[in-house]
Amino acid sequence: MIASSDQASGVISFMTSDDEVLNEPTPVSAADSMVEIQLTRVPGVFGVVNVPFKITTLNGKGNVTDLAPASGFVTFRDKEVKLVFPTN
Repeated sequence: MIASSDQASGVISFMTSDDEVLNEPTPVSAADSMVEIQLTRVPGVFGVVNVPFKITTLNGKGNVTDLAPASGFVTFRDKEVKLVFPTN
């Protein structure tokens, strides 16, 4: 038996503590206008886990209009431990 205190579904966290910098696209390149948010799930990996998210402005006020999607859910499948979530 797995107790609920064993965190069988895991704890979701960012794989890096660094800030992500997103540059505005230019006519020459849009390469810096996309960011991949990397998440990890440990110590448990059992079951499907839906994680809500919302991208906010630096000061947390107002809506982000130049990233899509700016809110929603990411889903870890059963036994999935890493997830890369692209935004653009």
